[in-house]
Amino acid sequence: MTGELSVNFTDLHHSAGCLADWCGDSSALFESGHSEISSASSGWVGSSRAALEGALEKLRGSGTALTGRLDGHSSLVTDAVREFSTTEHKSATELAQVDQPTGRKLLDL
Repeated sequence: MTGELSVNFTDLHHSAGCLADWCGDSSALFESGHSEISSASSGWVGSSRAALEGALEKLRGSGTALTGRLDGHSSLVTDAVREFSTTEHKSATELAQVDQPTGRKLLDL
């Protein structure tokens, strides 16, 4: 079974850039929110403060995991674009060489 594959390298590269931008934007937003919560916790005492700080640590962990995944996906898409582009160029070069006339008869009878 044959299929058609169409790849737009510009769009893929742009998508990888968007993922990287979202990673940076999310990191900054999370850090700002986490700092706000941390500052607010100074007015809390006892078990309430401990609970807030525990919840904040969970939020920080979740934010770090999420931005790490965004960054990882950005890198993977960038690598895939580079690899696919290189393979496509190599294949196109090989196909162009196959089509070159050699001056020989196809069947030497």
